[in-house]
Amino acid sequence: MVERLYDRRCGSSGENYEALADKIQDPLYTYSAFNWGGHVRRLSPLDQTYKTSIDFLQTRGMVDQAIMLILTLGTWSEDRQAPQDMSNLHLAALFGLGDLAGSLMKNIDINSRDSCGRTALVWALECLAFEFKFNPDYIMSVTKNFEIYDGIDIARRRVVKALLRSGANPRMPGYNGDTPLHLAAILGDVEIVERILEYGVDIHKSNQNVNLPLVEAVRHGRELVYTKLLERGTVDMFGENRRTALIEAASVGNLAPIETLVREGALVDFPDRTGKTALMKASKLGHTRVVELLLKSHSDVDHQDYKRDTAIMNACKGGHDDVIEILLAANAQLGIKNSAGETALANAGRHCGKGIIKRLLQHITDPVTRDQQSGTALVSASKRTRPDIVSLILEDAELKPTSKYIDLALSKSCSEPNEKVVRLLIDHGANPNMTSKSEGLSLLGQAIHFGNDAVVLTLLDAGINIEGDDRDESRPIHAAAARGTKTVVQSLIERGVSVNRRSAAGLFPLDYAMRRQDNDTSIANLLRKHGAITEGKRLVQLMQERSKRLN
Repeated sequence: MVERLYDRRCGSSGENYEALADKIQDPLYTYSAFNWGGHVRRLSPLDQTYKTSIDFLQTRGMVDQAIMLILTLGTWSEDRQAPQDMSNLHLAALFGLGDLAGSLMKNIDINSRDSCGRTALVWALECLAFEFKFNPDYIMSVTKNFEIYDGIDIARRRVVKALLRSGANPRMPGYNGDTPLHLAAILGDVEIVERILEYGVDIHKSNQNVNLPLVEAVRHGRELVYTKLLERGTVDMFGENRRTALIEAASVGNLAPIETLVREGALVDFPDRTGKTALMKASKLGHTRVVELLLKSHSDVDHQDYKRDTAIMNACKGGHDDVIEILLAANAQLGIKNSAGETALANAGRHCGKGIIKRLLQHITDPVTRDQQSGTALVSASKRTRPDIVSLILEDAELKPTSKYIDLALSKSCSEPNEKVVRLLIDHGANPNMTSKSEGLSLLGQAIHFGNDAVVLTLLDAGINIEGDDRDESRPIHAAAARGTKTVVQSLIERGVSVNRRSAAGLFPLDYAMRRQDNDTSIANLLRKHGAITEGKRLVQLMQERSKRLN
């Protein structure tokens, strides 16, 4: 509880939070804190109880802890920071006390900021835009009295309009750099937006998320607001992130603003700062109808971003079958390579299901190209340990690639070894004794390094070379002694591996076993049982033999 109170406070020190946490346990205190404002708002300003309550509210030292409790534990539609300190005008906006706000505006600085940098105008709009409610999200139900706050949003809107009439600065940003126009756009109140625009505010100003008010309106589906802003010629406007309203609409999958933006002449292939277009965003996120609309609007299906990815590559990353089908129908090219040298089939092998992978491969009519792409999918599926996809490609004569790709898949599969994948590849002709290595390790060395006994045994049964050198010119027996299991060491010994073979570093298997980081002594004991010695023991024996010859 104390951590929760601390985390959501702006500029807070954490003092007195233990005491506040204790007060939360008092049902009368929590009910009063969360429901006082709702009761007062229903009173007439002429009522003596109202006047007494307002005087009490402005006696700040007596109510500050209760305000802290309300702001910290009340609910928001999105996570926001609660201020540690605010003016009485901010409090009037919070509780929707329009009469109090009106009287305060005559006597105080209307643009004073709270501890989070918000003016009362920004604060009132933020409470509206992000739907601040006095319903604590996890305190006992006795504190909740929903009915008394009915209509509070209407009251807060009146406060906003009164602040604007009284000269509140509509250009001053608040938390996260949100200006009143950003917040009004998120709220979707076109009347407030129009009033703010009358002050000549900068509609090109970005918040800290580098989004423009138009982009925020599109993101939150505020049709009346983005239509109003589009009247100002903002159709292709963008902030520092080069994110236009069309790109935002495609990202959230909102078809209505896209139709409006396209009708207004938006550039469908305008790229953001990563080079991605609206079509690429929609493809990656699986927004099928958006993809269809953008393609009908002549978006470039093969446009590449700064990493050289295409829309169909993004769709494959997301595993979106319907989008992939639409892009294929638009003649998306499968042979394009990105900056990593990968095609769409590499992403499909990692992320897509069997049906769409088969569909992608069957879409390729040239036998040589299909062999290459089938091999690409096989390699990526093997590396990602997807035995179902590996089986699909290997067991379909139409899809099975040539042996060089099967060998390559085996070499990649042992970096993240999976017994089913390795066995499938070997059963379909992969050569376990290929000369290629990954990061300097042989296939057997990789399997030992990553600790997969089942894969090691599968490779041994397939006749893999048990004397192959790894990057440090050590042998599998050395790797097994250093970090393998007793099962692997025993299997190597049973296949005739010498327990007294020296590595390029001049060490014997027993030396490695005695230096294991896990302090497992069973490997060393097993090696000794089969006559293993250390390099030190070998030197002693050598000296003894020399001494005998001299004598």
